[in-house]
Amino acid sequence: MRIVIATGIFPPDIGGPASLASHLLRSWRHLGHDVVVVAYGEGSEEHVSKISRKTPLPIRYILFAYRTWILTKDADIMFIQGAVSEGLPATLAGMLRRIPRVMRIPGDYAWEMYRQDPRTTELLDDFVTKRHERKIYLLERIERWTSKHVHALITPSEYLKHIVNIWGVPEKNVHVVLNTVSPFSFVSDEDTRQQYQLDGKKILLCVARAVPWKRFDFLIRVLSKLSAEHVLVLAGDGPMLGPWKKEAERMGISNRVMFLGRIGRDALANWYRASDALVLASSYEGYPFVVAEAVSFGLTCFVSDKAGNPETEVQYPEHVTVLPYNDESVWLEKLSMDMARLPCVQNRSFEQFANELLTVLKTYARIND
Repeated sequence: MRIVIATGIFPPDIGGPASLASHLLRSWRHLGHDVVVVAYGEGSEEHVSKISRKTPLPIRYILFAYRTWILTKDADIMFIQGAVSEGLPATLAGMLRRIPRVMRIPGDYAWEMYRQDPRTTELLDDFVTKRHERKIYLLERIERWTSKHVHALITPSEYLKHIVNIWGVPEKNVHVVLNTVSPFSFVSDEDTRQQYQLDGKKILLCVARAVPWKRFDFLIRVLSKLSAEHVLVLAGDGPMLGPWKKEAERMGISNRVMFLGRIGRDALANWYRASDALVLASSYEGYPFVVAEAVSFGLTCFVSDKAGNPETEVQYPEHVTVLPYNDESVWLEKLSMDMARLPCVQNRSFEQFANELLTVLKTYARIND
């Protein structure tokens, strides 16, 4: 097949969609398919066409749509990696070209933008049932319109399938393809516990962006009631890092909370190996890939019962315990218990994941018209 991938970000940009697009480009071309990518960014490279982010927004979308329209002239299928910045121009171009379109929905972008304001409190389940105003209303309309004007949607969890069904997308048009995680190529002999003077401590690791719905503030409150041997570590960066540091100081436990910021995968692997448990108290996860990473190191995982989190307990019943969202007493009880290192789990390969995506694309491609 000839496949056009439309994505908002692509390496050297950092992020899951960027890595996914790069891996799919290589994997599908290795299988003999003719694959090209349209993305925002600077510079150029083989098989990747980029639209500069320095271009003003309306013109940027027009250029993205035009480039996509050109590249899809002889294509069999278009794979779109999001509903808004790439989804709107790519969907319009695909409609003009009358080419089959499959879109992957990794989350509700409108809700994520809404929750950037720390004053907002709606969980996604409530958000999708209400009408909002101004910018958020526009984003809602865009993602719902684009999702209804493609031939199929792909979500990484049953939970997100439920969300797009609420958007108005028929259930028969939505396919669930579970996320995979990139294997860790290297784990050093570095003793993380010794380096950070954590010998004898119980390390509770949270790997997450510092955004409100990750609820690291809740974990800080729970930590304040745990014994002094417990240490809470956050690997991740974002706008809530400052407020969460102040919360730890206010609770008088800043010496027991470590903020690592954004760290590389080698360093993250060492923290997975050194920690006693992964904790994820979030109110929303499309699919928490960090759980899949943690169980590959044999870590016990405690996750909230919101959004896509409970699905990980189905996949990894020995490793994952689902706890009630925002219930301090239950979390305190479970995190006070001893945590044994469990067998490491072998996650499915990226090749398997890429082949599952390819199977969906083949179903809708022109070659099957």
